[in-house]
Amino acid sequence: MIKEQASRQFASPSPNPLQPNPATATSNKLLKGYGIVVAPIPYVALYYGHSETSLPIVTVNAANSTSPATGFALPPTQDSKQDEAGIRFKTLDGRSTASVDYFQAYQSNNSIPNPANLALAVGQTPFPLLFADVVSRGWEYEFNTAITPQLSILGTYTHFQFTNAYGQSQRAVAQTQGAAYVNYRFTSGDLKGFQAGIGVVHVSRRAVDAPSSGSTAAGTPTSPIVFQPTAWLPAYTVVNLTSSYQLDSHWRVAAYVDNVFNEYYFTGALNRFNVFSGPQRGYRGSVTYSF
Repeated sequence: MIKEQASRQFASPSPNPLQPNPATATSNKLLKGYGIVVAPIPYVALYYGHSETSLPIVTVNAANSTSPATGFALPPTQDSKQDEAGIRFKTLDGRSTASVDYFQAYQSNNSIPNPANLALAVGQTPFPLLFADVVSRGWEYEFNTAITPQLSILGTYTHFQFTNAYGQSQRAVAQTQGAAYVNYRFTSGDLKGFQAGIGVVHVSRRAVDAPSSGSTAAGTPTSPIVFQPTAWLPAYTVVNLTSSYQLDSHWRVAAYVDNVFNEYYFTGALNRFNVFSGPQRGYRGSVTYSF
C-alpha cells in the first residue's frame, strides 16, 4: 500500500529573522509509505518497508529562526527516509517467535540545542539551534518464547550507528542496547497463581557533547580524521525483579525491586559538568482489583 500527499501547507519560520511570528509556507514534499510481506514457507515471513516524511521546522522565538551558518531563514522542512528489511519466523508450534531486522534511516536538518547557551547570563539573547543531516543504520534482534506453559523468555538487542554526514557520532544516543526478561508462572500446587521474573537492561556508552566541526591535524586532505565527542557516559547494566500473586478472579498483588544490585549509573547529560544519575535500588508494590 502506498500513501502520498502533496502540497501541504505548514507554519514555518518567517524569512525575516527579526520577525518572531511564523509565516505560512507551502511544502511540495511527497509523504510516502509502502511495504511488502512474503511467506515462502509456513512459519517464515520476509518483509520490507519504506517510508518518507516531511515535517515543518518550527521555532519558538526569533533567535532560533535563522541558520547559525548563514544567518538566513532555516529550511521549512525536516525530511526523512527509512528503509527496513528482515525475516520473522515461528517455532515450537507457534509458541516462539523471533525476528532479525536491518534498518537504515536518513534525516535532514536534525536540530540539537546550542551548547553555547549554557554559558549565557540571564537576559542574554540565546544562540540559534544547530542543524545537521544524520544517518542511522544497524541491526535489531527480537525473540519471544514460551518454553513451557509456565516458563517464558523474551528479549531484544539493537546495534546501530547514528552519525552525521561526516561520520561523527551524535550526542546522547546509545548505539548498542538490549534487554531480556524471564518469567515463571506456577499453574498448580500451593503456589498456583504466583509468578516471578527477572529482567536485565543494558545500555552502551553515550556521547556527552556534540563533536566540533572539521578534522584534526593528524589527518590528511585525502584521509581526514574528523573530530569526535570529547566525553562519554559509561555503559551500564541494571537488573530488576518482579513478582505477583493472583488471589482470586478479582484481586492481584504485585511487588517489584528496581536496580537490584544498586548499580550507580548515568542516564543523561547536558555537558561534562551537568550529568544525571539513574535511580538507586527501589521497591514498589501494587494492589489491583478487576471487575
